[in-house]
Amino acid sequence: MAYEVGVLISRHIFRDCLRGRSSFEPLDLYNRFGQCVGFQPVFFTLDHISFQDRMVLGYLMSPTGKLEARKMPLPPLIHNRIKPMFRDNRELARLRKLTGITLFNADNRLDKWNVHQILSQNEELRSQLPDTVCFKLSEVESFLSRYGSIYLKPSNKSLAIGIFRLDRDEGNHVRVSMPGKQQSKVYPIKELLALLPEWIGSTPYIMQQTLPLIRIKNQPADIRTSVQRGGQGKWQVTGMVARVGPIDGIATNVAVGGQAQSLRPVLKQGGVQNVDTVCRQIESMVLKAAQTLSEANPGLADLGFDVAVDPQGRIWIIEVNGRDLRITFRQAKNLDVWRKTYGRPMEYASFLLKRMRKEAKDRSAIAVLTPGVQPIKGRTSGSVETVVRETTERVAQQNRNIFVLGTGTNVLKHARPLEVRAATRRQYWNRVWGHLHQIRPALIQVENRPAVLQRIRSLFPDSRILLFLHSDTFIQKPYIRPENLRLNLECCDGILTNSAFLKQQISQWVPASHDKIESVHLGVDLDRFKSLQDPKAQQQRYVKRKQMGLVGKKVILFVGRFIPQKGLHVLLKVFPEILKEHPEAHLLIVGGSHYGKEMMTPYVRSLKQQTLSFQEATTWLPFVDHTQIQDIYKISDLLVTPSLIRESFGLVNLEGMATGLPVVSVAVGGIPEVVKDGVTGTLLTRRSLQHQLAPVCNDLLSHPEKMRKQGLAGRRRVEEYFSWDRTADQLNGIYQRFLEEDK
Repeated sequence: MAYEVGVLISRHIFRDCLRGRSSFEPLDLYNRFGQCVGFQPVFFTLDHISFQDRMVLGYLMSPTGKLEARKMPLPPLIHNRIKPMFRDNRELARLRKLTGITLFNADNRLDKWNVHQILSQNEELRSQLPDTVCFKLSEVESFLSRYGSIYLKPSNKSLAIGIFRLDRDEGNHVRVSMPGKQQSKVYPIKELLALLPEWIGSTPYIMQQTLPLIRIKNQPADIRTSVQRGGQGKWQVTGMVARVGPIDGIATNVAVGGQAQSLRPVLKQGGVQNVDTVCRQIESMVLKAAQTLSEANPGLADLGFDVAVDPQGRIWIIEVNGRDLRITFRQAKNLDVWRKTYGRPMEYASFLLKRMRKEAKDRSAIAVLTPGVQPIKGRTSGSVETVVRETTERVAQQNRNIFVLGTGTNVLKHARPLEVRAATRRQYWNRVWGHLHQIRPALIQVENRPAVLQRIRSLFPDSRILLFLHSDTFIQKPYIRPENLRLNLECCDGILTNSAFLKQQISQWVPASHDKIESVHLGVDLDRFKSLQDPKAQQQRYVKRKQMGLVGKKVILFVGRFIPQKGLHVLLKVFPEILKEHPEAHLLIVGGSHYGKEMMTPYVRSLKQQTLSFQEATTWLPFVDHTQIQDIYKISDLLVTPSLIRESFGLVNLEGMATGLPVVSVAVGGIPEVVKDGVTGTLLTRRSLQHQLAPVCNDLLSHPEKMRKQGLAGRRRVEEYFSWDRTADQLNGIYQRFLEEDK
């Protein structure tokens, strides 16, 4: 299952949630409403996020109501409920900057002065705002003289923290009141002006005219209005509740002695004549204000408006809070509205999810996942990486939005690279999941790793999934059990193989997958692998052969890994027979025991031992960067690939044919789909290999015209059937088909 919606909660509140003691964030309500609209929310704090690999230790609510921790990719959609402390600012900023992550209510502590400036630009709202200015000590006296009573408020604090009310008193004195304090204190104006800098310090403050509030038995009352985005993405008034302050109090917040009460009775007791009309006016005003604020800050989703109704029935916006204090409705025993305040954000999350999925489909992004073992390009890259590099670069040029995830991806010029560096396989795939959540591809192509298909399907149920198999290595033990292979293949929409042989093999092992398999032959870069008949290639051949001391030699080439399955030991065993008939023969061996590594394994040691009697007729070259390998083919005369296993395709044979070399290989696996026996080369059976390899090579070396004709036929065959452009066109057609089926 994909967990696409997270709820970010303050640390201290989350600790209470884990103990089942928090009334501020009832996680069961989030969970219930989330499941009603099609998802299960994940709960976490900033401490649970691993920014390095975009993972989170998230908590899920079980059917029994227990919170269970699980490590998972950071959800792409997060409802921010934290009250940011200074220590959180850095991490919260990192979270906001993460690409592919939508943090709604990202800034939930609104600056009062910024809010006033934004709202005052709206002509209709301007008359419903109290006069407000930035605090300047030099202007306090004149501002107080103008209104007789003013508030000093910190710009960026809530819950009535740090506010003062100044009232002109007899003579040149000012009465100073603070929330929660029984006694006010009178100061001479000059003394007050001297004290204010000490009280305020460096905190930004605003000055605001005092609004006359309706009163209930000398208790001031205002209105908290919850305005939230809902399932259609639009602002809605979720509910309104009255807050009645203490007698002669200067604030109504519950934190300083206020009480939450049902709105309509309070309005009637306060002398409001037409309660329904006033409520409608408040709704209209706050919806207009919410829309105005969200145009300046699109990430807003939950707002708490403090609204005043004066004795004349005029309505005012006192201030706006980025965290609607939902518990106020519970304190007023308005439980239906209280529950709705948790349901609306989940409805809005559902709206955002649908929009994100639609945008992903509209973009039709394709993500190609490499195994991450070798880089996309370089001495240590393998055949899988070569295929990915050559095909994605060409597909991207056909107006495809295609991403490549792996290591060394920054060399790509047309496909969009997403570099994934990790110390372990698990870490690699976890980071891949994070990137996929970021780009939300319509189609995901997995290269040669079927064991991850179930995981991908659970995380990205709306994406089409293709598996591109390049060999049978990872569809059998020890990499995957038969039953797990079947379950994983069920999770993909299509399977691509590089040969008909591999297609048949999978169909035999997992018959149910037969109808979703199609073969896509690989290719070669015809511009890079020039035919030996090309005059420029001939000139380069001569220069390179001269540098290596190979002029006048008949060069037999082997390219591949030094492992028993590749059969190099067979070639070395019969090479003395070839030397006996062709003393000018020279064996050029290119490769290593591992991709890009020259490790002296027991097998490599035995190979070196075999060549002791003909060292001068042998040249060993380490792995060559694939971008330079064409130069090696150019200096050769004959390519020998004595494979002892059923190769799925054999890209080396294709590259040799493109260069115009005749090929001697084995009729196993997908090799006969590339090399045409007697036309572009010679195919031996595994049984006849040891006895026939030397005679076949000797015959070819003795008949240069035969070699030339086979080389020309090989080049023509590659040009007709095996160019990378052709492969890319076929893949692009497959992508188009799957993307259209998804719409």
